[in-house]
Amino acid sequence: MIRSYVSFEDALTPVTVVSEDDSPPPGRGIADELARGLESHGLALSHPVSQWEGYGWEFTVNVDGRHTWFMLQASDKWLLVSDAPRTLIERLRGVTTEDQHQKALATLATVLGSPRFTVKWFTKADFESNNEAAASPNP
Repeated sequence: MIRSYVSFEDALTPVTVVSEDDSPPPGRGIADELARGLESHGLALSHPVSQWEGYGWEFTVNVDGRHTWFMLQASDKWLLVSDAPRTLIERLRGVTTEDQHQKALATLATVLGSPRFTVKWFTKADFESNNEAAASPNP
């Protein structure tokens, strides 16, 4: 079970209202900080922080030769979604990315372990159905 949705509050970076104009979405600074935190804990940044569509920030890290993608957006709290995508051929061959994805999430848990963060972890299904959150990314 992958808890790939992280909802959190940051005592130093409160969520701001998203404007309707063409200005960049909020959260660039915190996305940069999370990416640097993952790097400082041994994960290589394979795609730098960049704007994702009109409402968030994305970056990708390399975990044991596999990519794990993160996207940060503002809602009532900060929401960080992750995925470890596979190609069609990899899916057909049964290649899994769970171990690398879990390692990236465990590293993220360390980065978010500061008292400044109030964190809740969700599977995609739990997040979409407003089910109970977990205290950690691990089952």
